[in-house]
Amino acid sequence: MYRLFQNKIFKIIMKTIKIVFLVFLTLYFSFVLIEKISYHTSFFGYRVFTVSSNSMKKVYSLNDVLLVKKVKVKKIKEGMDIAYIGEQGGLSGKVILNRLVKIEKGEKETVCYTQGVSSPTVDPPISQNKVLGKVVGKVFFFSELNHIVKRQEGFFFLIFCPLVLLITLEVLKTITDIKIEKGRLQETERLSLTEIIKLNQKQKKKRQRNRNLENTYHEIPLIVESIPLMRDSTLTIINDEKSISNDDKDNTII
Repeated sequence: MYRLFQNKIFKIIMKTIKIVFLVFLTLYFSFVLIEKISYHTSFFGYRVFTVSSNSMKKVYSLNDVLLVKKVKVKKIKEGMDIAYIGEQGGLSGKVILNRLVKIEKGEKETVCYTQGVSSPTVDPPISQNKVLGKVVGKVFFFSELNHIVKRQEGFFFLIFCPLVLLITLEVLKTITDIKIEKGRLQETERLSLTEIIKLNQKQKKKRQRNRNLENTYHEIPLIVESIPLMRDSTLTIINDEKSISNDDKDNTII
């Protein structure tokens, strides 16, 4: 396993997968975040919404991502595809994408009627101030990305499988690193033990040398003290030899 993780080709493949996966997730979650925020506010007058029904099927497909531009109320015209917040029934509080089919100007307010292109009935009327903007068009890249992710096989192969693969490999790499680090620690401990033994041996040798030197120092005074004795003995021997020589002379007959 260690050799696999150290292989250059394997490293390049894994790095590429990580980068692609992270870029993909970053883009997709950025889109999701922008869409969530779009329900409450716009970015420079633009919002992003996803088609969640088939009422506009002839124009927009399910899960298409649409770009909506904020427009002034006076510029809203019949025939426009608009995004608005529903006011009645099950549509209350939800963002709806429909085609504007009729505008009625009343004394107090203007009322708009919308209808899905694929729907035979007109939706409940809404106040003109509930209109968020007109549909500018489809955001192709995010639409395709959304279609892929929303499909079961797309989610499985593009998110689930890469995520499981990366997590598994990271766990295996961590386990391998722990084992390697443990082996290094054991090797370090073994080397440390060897060094300690060597150090103890050196210390023993040093102590032995010190003892030998101490013994040598103790022997030196004894040698020094023995020197006068040796000198006296030598003088005695010399004197004896002289006396013998004199005796021999006396005994000599002339």
